[in-house]
Amino acid sequence: MKNLISFDRFDEDIRADASAAGLTVYHISEVIEAGKRALANITFEEPKPSTVALFCYTSGTTGDPKAAKLTHANMIAVATGAKCSGFNIDHTDVTLSYLPLAHSFE
Repeated sequence: MKNLISFDRFDEDIRADASAAGLTVYHISEVIEAGKRALANITFEEPKPSTVALFCYTSGTTGDPKAAKLTHANMIAVATGAKCSGFNIDHTDVTLSYLPLAHSFE
């Protein structure tokens, strides 16, 4: 571990002790402010069909576990297939997955 983010206020001596141990301690407000500053320098682009949408981690049944890259085109293909199979999918749908995509039917 290199960084610790605290939701509670802490004294600066805590930060100094952590630094002496090779750990950097941040308060959540510092993280939020750093994120806001970083956003000012980021340009967002619309994803293309070939843009990676998510990583699906395999269990490693036939070898070492690895991340399979799934693109936006993959996600559209799955949604289209489900819709063509009679599922009524729209923007109000919500799902909760508790297993990796590789082990669930989505």
